[in-house]
Amino acid sequence: MAFVALSAPDVTFAAEGGAAAEQSQEDVAAALMASFQFAFHWEDVPEDIARWDLASVPLRQGDDIPPWGRHATPLACGVDTLTPGVVADQARNITCPVLIAQGVRDVVPRPHSEPSVYSGSADITVFTAPRMAHMHNFASARELFWTRIHAWAESVRPAQRTINVPPSTASVWPVTKPAPSEA
Repeated sequence: MAFVALSAPDVTFAAEGGAAAEQSQEDVAAALMASFQFAFHWEDVPEDIARWDLASVPLRQGDDIPPWGRHATPLACGVDTLTPGVVADQARNITCPVLIAQGVRDVVPRPHSEPSVYSGSADITVFTAPRMAHMHNFASARELFWTRIHAWAESVRPAQRTINVPPSTASVWPVTKPAPSEA
């Protein structure tokens, strides 16, 4: 399961000069549009790849959509996912382990605030990958990111289930099914 949205309800974005400021959804969208390359691609991503990726953003219309792009991502959906707290109610209902993984420069301004809304989960991990922006699979640090995701998944995988047999019944366990009789 993945959320590509902000969960924490009290997040504010940094304004010019680094000061935190409350911003409207439209302000956030405009600021993001002005800095897509910075937010989406680390400097070591080849310029031609970053340009191709961003050529049709945010509407993904026309014939020059890269193979990894989609026509179907509406702008309103993308903007909504940047609204602080947009999925907070849903996040509270998640009871499985949660991994919040992103690049050091990504669309979640304060990743360590995100766990606060996953109150139903007893296991929340935050990982921020160095030298990585939002487009994780383009980053030179992508192998580190993938390795970390894999290690996390292995760490939360349920152990093989065993049955604890009460001592008073231990002499009758395990019960084995008799072999079928030959006719």
